Amino acid sequence: MMKSKLSKKNSNRLRYKIWLSCIGIIVILVVITLIVFDLIDNKSLQAGDIPEEWKEYELTGKENKIRAALISLMGSPTGEFIYVYESGCDACEEMDSIIFPLAEQQNITVSRFNASQNKDLLPLLDLDNISLPATIYYSRGYKIGWIGSNEEDQYYKDFFDHFHHHYEKHPEGEPDYQEIENMKQEGDHIHPNSQ
Repeated sequence: MMKSKLSKKNSNRLRYKIWLSCIGIIVILVVITLIVFDLIDNKSLQAGDIPEEWKEYELTGKENKIRAALISLMGSPTGEFIYVYESGCDACEEMDSIIFPLAEQQNITVSRFNASQNKDLLPLLDLDNISLPATIYYSRGYKIGWIGSNEEDQYYKDFFDHFHHHYEKHPEGEPDYQEIENMKQEGDHIHPNSQ
């Protein structure tokens, strides 16, 4: 009888150990599965940050190439829009969904600059007091205007309309300081505010 109690007790212990081992293995598999799916999810988010149709506007490449592109865009006499954003930012994703469809509707090109991947180039953009994400309008090397996130859709439309219509009226771009001085000397009619 004693042997049967001991063997029954040992049998119960063995079942208990097997049961705990199975639960432990299941927990470990669940944790590993969650980690793998999280990693896959993060990779797909990074790969999917930019919808296919917007990739052509992304400033990519080595730092010198991006720097040259920024300088060219910012120095354009006709003005250019640059969208500055950070990877994985909820406000950036929200602004993406507003800015780019609106720009496409109005046939406006908005270049994309990823601040997270190009931190060394941020001083070039002169982002003092501008929180990201932001769409900034540059002309002749100057930051002319910008709009941040958390605005009503109409403000984004008005922002594009203002600068796009300005360009339509002045396709040659804004006159720079030297051009204004030359016009003054030649006696040409210039804008009253620039005298």
